[in-house]
Amino acid sequence: SFGEAGDIVQNINTRMGLVGDELESVGERVAALGQLTGKAINLDTLTGALNQFGVAGEDAGAVMDYLWGVSQSTGISFDQLTGVLESNAPALQALGFSMEEAANMAGLLDKAGLDANGTMGKLSKALVELAQPGESAEEAFNRVVGQLGEYIEAGDEAAALDLASQIFGTRGATQFVAAVESGKISREQVEAR
Repeated sequence: SFGEAGDIVQNINTRMGLVGDELESVGERVAALGQLTGKAINLDTLTGALNQFGVAGEDAGAVMDYLWGVSQSTGISFDQLTGVLESNAPALQALGFSMEEAANMAGLLDKAGLDANGTMGKLSKALVELAQPGESAEEAFNRVVGQLGEYIEAGDEAAALDLASQIFGTRGATQFVAAVESGKISREQVEAR
């Protein structure tokens, strides 16, 4: 309706500071996404995620299209995806993830049956503890994921579970290792397409 469109535009203007053609374009995309999903898009989590990842107005539409694609290909709801991105943005950025890579990871975790929000939260906290002196969070992530893959390839599930349990806890470790073993989650799938 006209009233809903006005609310969408006003909220986007307030939360992102967009005006003119950019505001109109993003507003139209949000309305279209609402029609596709059959319900109003959560503008708080959407604009929060876009702002957290520093997405500029002219890029917002393309990023929203990308997030919709992740939602469609993995089954995670659009609002759930933007919520995960918003709440985990600082930690994911410290790990070197772009918004697209973070979205891919959230979708893959959800598709593998893991709690994307909880898993990503645990990951960022654990990597701070697992980082070696002078190692950035991103370097620690790449090292730990590499080690995990090596253990799995070598058939050393006990070592893989031990390492994963330091990150995700015992229950989460079993699920994460199973998802990596089955090919549901890999570094290549996370990297932005």
